Amino acid sequence: MRCCDEIKFSRLISFDPNLRLSLWKTPEEARRRILYGMKQCDIMKISEEEVAFVSEQESLEKGVSFIRDNSDIKILFVTLGNKGSIAYYKDEKIYCGGIHQEHVVDTTGAGDTFCGAVLSRILELGTDALTEKDIREMLLFANAAASIVVTRKGALCSMPEPEEIRAASSLIDKVL
Repeated sequence: MRCCDEIKFSRLISFDPNLRLSLWKTPEEARRRILYGMKQCDIMKISEEEVAFVSEQESLEKGVSFIRDNSDIKILFVTLGNKGSIAYYKDEKIYCGGIHQEHVVDTTGAGDTFCGAVLSRILELGTDALTEKDIREMLLFANAAASIVVTRKGALCSMPEPEEIRAASSLIDKVL
């Protein structure tokens, strides 16, 4: 037996379609590729607008049902801009309100920051036994991170440090 025969690899695949129609020949091609991606992933972060695009449904709930019925996604995150975010996990739907920022400078990178923040928590907790509290804290942390990014210019250089996000989310937690 070779040493590699004993190693079992596990992996989680995350997917954020980050739809930019100008990058595709046709909207149909973009939709087809997103449908393919969502069938390959365990974790999906998608915006409210992208749900409508991929599902061809006007209702968010019908769109989410379409995505869940056509994939094996373990946890689905839907971002709602400054209105917050929703996580769909097993039979649960968990909403976390948005964090209003007075001085929005640039929204570039907010979705990516949100996604990175939830993935950092999933790396710690996994996806098999999340509690409602785990998910609420995950959404709060991710919403706080994204709300910080929009107050700064640019995507990469505007990413906050974990301590800054925790400080912002702890203030919010007192309100919840």
